[in-house]
Amino acid sequence: MDHRRATIAGSRVEGSKHFRLCLSFTRVSNGKPEDGLRFSFPETIKFGIDEPYQVFLTFEPAVRIVTMSVHNDLIDFRRLGTKVDPNLATYCGVWEPRGFPVTSCHHREQLKFVVGLDDGAVFITSLQCKFYAKEETSHCAWGETMHAIHFQCVTLPDKSVVIVKQELM
Repeated sequence: MDHRRATIAGSRVEGSKHFRLCLSFTRVSNGKPEDGLRFSFPETIKFGIDEPYQVFLTFEPAVRIVTMSVHNDLIDFRRLGTKVDPNLATYCGVWEPRGFPVTSCHHREQLKFVVGLDDGAVFITSLQCKFYAKEETSHCAWGETMHAIHFQCVTLPDKSVVIVKQELM
């Protein structure tokens, strides 16, 4: 991680570590990214219930992770090859939204996404989602495609992670 002085809310924090995290979901069945830009809240991600999704995390600089969970479901993950760029660490796991009810019109659900880093820090964010029946494909295809969410983060000396900037790609 980049060891710099962080500036958060106007104050500098010695001993902070900066990293970038890219998060994306793709359907296992067809490898397509999920729609995320159609609604008034740009972070809405549409999921088919009982449809498996690959979860990709890429850290720059490379960061080792020890746990990954979506909505309190621990995700088995693996690190992908490091030959492309040793300064990056990419992880992949599969998550299947099971047991969720179909989200009603004009409503969104919040999913907690948590990643435990090997230095004891924990990245936590909430993802705004909408769930559709697995066989419902027309609504899931509406809107612009969300390829990834990029986070610029700072790990503070107390191991808390602060998201400095978040943007959809």
